[in-house]
This record gives sequence, C-alpha cells and structure tokens, in this order.
Amino acid sequence: MRATSADVLWIAESGARGARISGALCGRAARSRCCLSPGDGGGWLLGPFTLAHLRVYGDRAEAMRFLEPLGISVHMYGLGTLGEIFEGDAPFTPHGCIAQAWTVGEVLRATREIANYSEE
Repeated sequence: MRATSADVLWIAESGARGARISGALCGRAARSRCCLSPGDGGGWLLGPFTLAHLRVYGDRAEAMRFLEPLGISVHMYGLGTLGEIFEGDAPFTPHGCIAQAWTVGEVLRATREIANYSEE
C-alpha cells in the first residue's frame, strides 16, 4: 500500500497527538494561525516525504503526484504562493500564513530534485 499526499499531512502532524483527531480546523485553532488542530499538517512536509518516496520507489511520476494538489492551492490562497498549514480532510483547505517560505521552498526543492533524479 502506498501513501497519498493526504496520508503524509495526517501522519506528519497528528501521529503523536492521540486518538482524538479532526481533519478540519475549527474553534480556537481556526482563529489563530499559530495553533494547529490534530489532523492538519504543514505543507512543507510534502517536500521531504516526496523525496523519500522517490528514493525508495524510484518512480518520478508517482513522486510528482504528491505535489499536484498544491497546484490548486496556488490559485486559491495567497495567489501565486503556498500556505502554511492544510486541513487533513479533502479538499485540504489551506490556513495560516498565506505565503509560507518553508512550504514554497520545500516544494520547489522537491520538484527540482525529482526532475533531476536518476537512479544510481
């Protein structure tokens, strides 16, 4: 079984938070970008996960599919950039900082490394 980008966000941010997990920001967490609710995830985590997946499976096309949902986000939240955190439930609504450098940098780095990847 292979992971999806939704799995990545959920595992990365909620794994150690216990069984009470919600995939949507609500309540006080929704009003404050510095508060994460269990179930949401940092967009920057997709970069390292995608590259780890690429190195394990060696499939460039599949690795790029992890980053595809972010193409939609570029047009809906902070036009032309990527948000800080994303809800864990589809449609993975972005929240927090509208132009998060970590997210943008990691996605660009992953995209470049996927394009230049060659199995040794």
